Amino acid sequence: MKRSFVSAHGLNFALFLAAAGIPTVMILVHSYLDGQSLASHLGIELVALLVVVLTSALLYSHFSLLRLVRHLVREMLRPSPGPFASYPGEKNITRGHDLLANEVHRLTESLEQRDSLATELQRLTESLEQRDALADEVRRLTGSLEQRDAQLREIRAKVQEGILQSRHYAESIQEANQRLQALVTEAPVGIKIVDLEGRILLSNPASERIFGWTEQQMHRRLVWELFGEQPESVADLLRAAASGQPIHGQEIRIVRQDGSSKVINITTANLHNVEGKVTGCMLVLADVTKRQEAEEELVRLRKAVESTGEAMFLTDPDGTITWINPAFTRVYGYTAEEVVGHATPRVLKSGGVLLEQYQKFWTRILNKEGVTAELVNKTKDGRLVTIGSSVNPILDERGRILGFLAIQRDISDRKKT
Repeated sequence: MKRSFVSAHGLNFALFLAAAGIPTVMILVHSYLDGQSLASHLGIELVALLVVVLTSALLYSHFSLLRLVRHLVREMLRPSPGPFASYPGEKNITRGHDLLANEVHRLTESLEQRDSLATELQRLTESLEQRDALADEVRRLTGSLEQRDAQLREIRAKVQEGILQSRHYAESIQEANQRLQALVTEAPVGIKIVDLEGRILLSNPASERIFGWTEQQMHRRLVWELFGEQPESVADLLRAAASGQPIHGQEIRIVRQDGSSKVINITTANLHNVEGKVTGCMLVLADVTKRQEAEEELVRLRKAVESTGEAMFLTDPDGTITWINPAFTRVYGYTAEEVVGHATPRVLKSGGVLLEQYQKFWTRILNKEGVTAELVNKTKDGRLVTIGSSVNPILDERGRILGFLAIQRDISDRKKT
């Protein structure tokens, strides 16, 4: 390949020497043959030299000029018709000059097209560089989008996890609300929710049974209006509860819708919002009417027992004394502190009652029978007293023995007579 390149350039150089020297020599020969002076052909020689220079300048770029030069040389070497004829190569040189001008024009246009192509190539190159830049930007944006997609997937996963947790939390709250609603509905005590103004927002069925009003009738009413004869005192209590002084076990008598009365036990608890501010109050109402009636009855019974002249005492199922009345102290001389917690035989046994009698006695009362008998017991100071005794079992609602009640009278004087 290198040898071909050198040979081609050697050939071009030889052609260059031929193109530069041959026209000059031919002009000198023609001048000599025609007997014309060299000056007369100076213009032609200058033209030939110009052609040679232009041809030499374009020879390496366009090999077609070489063919044109060869054609011109052949034209100039043709023989002249006579010594006085015009220079035969003049017309040929003129025509060659035109051809050369046309070729120069064509080459100029070709160069312009090449420049245009170079410009277009440069534009395309810039376009490709812009495309490469755009491709880099696209790749960068693609990477950014991939990162954003990864972030979005992570956010989506977290959102889904949050939604799932929120769903579980909502379900837990719903279950808790259902349990709370069931608890409030089935509670044996009355429950009311009131706002800070004392207006009833919620009442459960037990509360309806206590007051004799339906939930619809009580809704939005002032709660102290339900307490009959004591609305102001109840209002003061509830206002104090709302201000941070809750009520614990306050008993109040109320008048129901039908005019009957009940005694209720009130306990309150403040209700707070998420900011910790008191927004209302919950009232827990227990109907203690029966308990109070039983307590009142017990008080009356206690007073009657304490005022009677007969000795009375209670024992548990094992015969251990749990309570005595004042008459027991008068008959036997023992105080409650001395006998409570001790077995009856150990305290009162005189030794004058046979073991078989005690066994029959306990067999009957343990069979839930009442026993009446005369016994000889011993007092605190050692005296023996004859007692008319009545013992009866105390049973609960299921018929189980809770203890025994003994009522005794001192009949010693009657026995002496």
